[in-house]
Amino acid sequence: MSLRLIVWTLCMAYVAFLLAGTKGAFSPGIAITAAFLGAMIGFCLGIMFANRAVRRRRENVLGVNVARTYR
Repeated sequence: MSLRLIVWTLCMAYVAFLLAGTKGAFSPGIAITAAFLGAMIGFCLGIMFANRAVRRRRENVLGVNVARTYR
């Protein structure tokens, strides 16, 4: 689960850093801010996908669809 969080966080920070530097004038402050915001978005996505994987694994172990049970 922690590997998924690390990968999403680093990838989104890198993509945001690259997108911030695509303009003609490169500002280090903007690039750092974009990388930080990208890392935060990546962290949230990583948590979301990690929880989804745990939920699906739990469904497979129990043999029932837990999501349908709690609706």
